Amino acid sequence: MQSLNMFIFFATLGVTLSLSHGAAPMATSFMSLNSLAERYGIPPAKETNQYSELKCNDSILQFHRGTRRLQFDGRTFWLNAPITKYKNAWSITNEDADSTIEALLDPASILNHRGYHLVVLDPGHGGDDPGAIGYRKATEKQIVLDIATRVKRKLIASNVAVRMTRSKDQTLALSQRALLATRWGGDAFVSIHANTAGSKTARGVETFTLPAAGFSSTTSNKPDCTSYTGNKYNAANTILAGFIQHGLLANTKTPDRGVKRSRFEVLRNAPCPAALVEVGFLSNKEEASLLLTPEYRDKVAEGIAQGILTYIVRTEVNQKH
Repeated sequence: MQSLNMFIFFATLGVTLSLSHGAAPMATSFMSLNSLAERYGIPPAKETNQYSELKCNDSILQFHRGTRRLQFDGRTFWLNAPITKYKNAWSITNEDADSTIEALLDPASILNHRGYHLVVLDPGHGGDDPGAIGYRKATEKQIVLDIATRVKRKLIASNVAVRMTRSKDQTLALSQRALLATRWGGDAFVSIHANTAGSKTARGVETFTLPAAGFSSTTSNKPDCTSYTGNKYNAANTILAGFIQHGLLANTKTPDRGVKRSRFEVLRNAPCPAALVEVGFLSNKEEASLLLTPEYRDKVAEGIAQGILTYIVRTEVNQKH
């Protein structure tokens, strides 16, 4: 009955939602893409059979209608809610307009208020928790520790202060990881993981941020109305994750699974802008074989480091002007 009432509520507003791709919560307000275009002083949206497109300077945003999928300059980002028809105009939620689109088109306004002095790297799992175990017994806890260590070296070489939640094969509770970042005064938190899937063909890299309060994770239709500590940084989270995903794609040439959204505990409790990186699938023979080589792990580390450095430099520059 509650689902029926929700459907009737949206129907009276003229809202069409694709529930299979995740619905917006009832209290959500919307902004048409043409209103969004007016905000940035760009031409109205160009409509095709499958998507709506906005052009801003040299950037192109393609909103795939009825889904949460956004292509920004060819890279994939997943919105909090689907692009939907509201009052006869294709629209996105105000939350996505303010924390996702602004992050992509006007990051300077967001980074003006962020810190940039200390990066906290979090190699996932460890000790009693091996994480994913894949092809040729590739173990997530060992692979991500090696990658995080390489990222740390690269950041230090660029004069960036770095601390790691673990620097050896030790057991570390999820609750401790964000707590350490809080205790150390971290300005950016990056958790590094390796993926696994039931399908052995699944492959590629993806980077996660926290969904906004009231919205569901990318792979879920169950919204959570709780506003977590990490939600204070929704827009900056998108910027950090976007830069890291871009760096990974540039260095690994692997499939782009996008910047996605999930309520991982380390993201919920992060005291600063945060992202969780999945560097590849250990259940995929090809990717597991690559991740078992130091040469490829160094490419992954280079991509993550480049993304973090881009975030830090952009933050520092914006605050000095």
